Amino acid sequence: MAGAFIQVEIDTADFQHKLNDLAARGKTFEPALKRIGQILTRSVRENFLAEGRPSRWKPLAQSTLWAMAGGEAGHTKRGAPRMKKGAQARLSMHRILSGSAMAGGLMGTIHYETDPNQVRVGTDKAYGAIHQFGGTIPPATIKPRRAKALFWPGALYPVKEVHRPAVHIPARPYLVVQDEDRESIQRTMANYLAEALS
Repeated sequence: MAGAFIQVEIDTADFQHKLNDLAARGKTFEPALKRIGQILTRSVRENFLAEGRPSRWKPLAQSTLWAMAGGEAGHTKRGAPRMKKGAQARLSMHRILSGSAMAGGLMGTIHYETDPNQVRVGTDKAYGAIHQFGGTIPPATIKPRRAKALFWPGALYPVKEVHRPAVHIPARPYLVVQDEDRESIQRTMANYLAEALS
C-alpha cells in the first residue's frame, strides 16, 4: 500500500505456548486477521460517512464549495451571488472525500491486505496521506502537455499557463481505530484462539 494505512500486528507475548501449539498444527492467524480487516474497513468507511469520528472534520473551504457548485456557471447572474438549484442539489448530496465525482472518492479505495501475522487497512492512493495528516501542496505552474493552450469550461479565453498558488489541506483523519473496533478485534482473536485450540 503506497498511500496511507493503519497496521495491526499481534502481540504474541501472552500466548506464546499456545502459538507454538498452533504453529505445530500448521495454523496461522490469517483467518482472524481477514475478519479484523473487514471490521476495520467497515469502521473506516463509517468514519467517511460521519465526516470524521470521534471529532468532525474541518468543513470544505468556500473556494472548494464554489468550484464544486460549478463556479460562475453554478450561480445566478442577477443580484447577490446565489447558487442555482442544480448546484445546491449537488452540494447537498456531497460528502467530504467520498464524492461521486471520484467514483466513491478516497472512501471507495479503502481495502485491507493480510499476511500470516498482520493486517493493513488503507488506500493505495498517493493523495490519501495528505488528507490523513494534512499538509501544504506547494505552488506550481501548469502548462499544456499536448495542446498549445489550456482551456476549461468557465474560462474566459485559452491561456498558455496557469499559476496555482500553494494549497493547504487540513488533516481529516479517516484511518482512526474506534474504541468499539478494539473490542471487536479482541473478541475476534479470542474466538479464533478458542476454535483453533479446541
